[in-house]
Amino acid sequence: AAQEQKLVVVSVSPQSRASLAARCKLGLLETAQKLTRFLKSVHYVFDTTFSRNFSLLESQREFVRRFHRQAEDKKALPMLASACPGWICYAEKTHGSFIIPHISTTKSPQQVMGSLVKGYFAEQQHLSPDRIYHVTVMPCYDKKLEASRPDFFNQEHQTRDVDCVITTGEVLKLLEQEGVSLSDVDPAPLDTMLGRAEGELSTHPGGGSGGYLEHIFRNAAQELFGIHVGSIHYKPLKNKDFQEVTLERDGVVLLQFALAYGFRNIQNLVQKLKRGKCPYHYVEVMACPSG
Repeated sequence: AAQEQKLVVVSVSPQSRASLAARCKLGLLETAQKLTRFLKSVHYVFDTTFSRNFSLLESQREFVRRFHRQAEDKKALPMLASACPGWICYAEKTHGSFIIPHISTTKSPQQVMGSLVKGYFAEQQHLSPDRIYHVTVMPCYDKKLEASRPDFFNQEHQTRDVDCVITTGEVLKLLEQEGVSLSDVDPAPLDTMLGRAEGELSTHPGGGSGGYLEHIFRNAAQELFGIHVGSIHYKPLKNKDFQEVTLERDGVVLLQFALAYGFRNIQNLVQKLKRGKCPYHYVEVMACPSG
C-alpha cells in the first residue's frame, strides 16, 4: 500500500488567492498561510506566482524573437497570447492553421507549474512523475480543459502535468462543506519548491488581466528601442474590452499592442487578421469579457 501512496501537491494561483482574500476579508499573505493550513492533509502547497514569472519571462523573449523575424516570416506578428484556454480552443477549432502560427508557444503558468512539479520537483523528491498527484487551484473552469490536453500528457510515465484542477468557487464550497471559515484557520508556513518553507509571497507585475501585455510591452520598448516605459496609457476603441497601447518616438509608431476580451472582440480581431488589416504587434486575448 505504501508503494501506491502518491505525494500530493496543490499549486494555488495568485488570482484565486486574491479572490479568496477579498471574499474572506483577509490579507494576501494571511490568506495564503491559512489556505496552506486548511490544505495540509496534502504534502505540499505551492504558489504559482513562481511559474507565472517563468511564463512572463519566456513570453517577453518569444516576442523579441518574433519581432526580429517579422521580415522573413509573415506569421511571426502579431503574437497572440496563449494563456486563456477558452480562446485557444476557439482558435484551433474555428480558425486552425490560419491562426495557430500567431499564437504564443509559451506555456501558461498552470502548465509551467505542471512541468516544474512533475519534472524538477519530482527529481528533488527522488520520485518518478507518476508518483506525484498534482492539483491546481485556478480562477477559471477552462483551466480544466487545458490540463486535459494531450500536449500535457507524459507518455513515458503515463501521467498528466496537472492531474486535477479546482476552481476558486470549488475551494469555497469545500470550506463550506467542512464548516470552516478561513478567518478562523491558524496560519501555516508557505512551502517553496526551492528548499525550506518561506514566510513571504513572491510578487510580479503580471497577475491579473493586462499583466502579459504590460510586461511584454515594457520589456520590448527597453530591449528593442532603449525606451523606458513608466505608466502605460490604454486607449479604449469601440468598447472597454478592446484597448490599444502605443509606443511612439518623434511621431513614429514603434510598437502597437492591444487587449481583446470577449468573443465579439476576438471575432473582430480575427477578421482584421484575415483581411491583412491588423496593425498590432501583440494582442492579449481573453475569452471572458473584462478579461
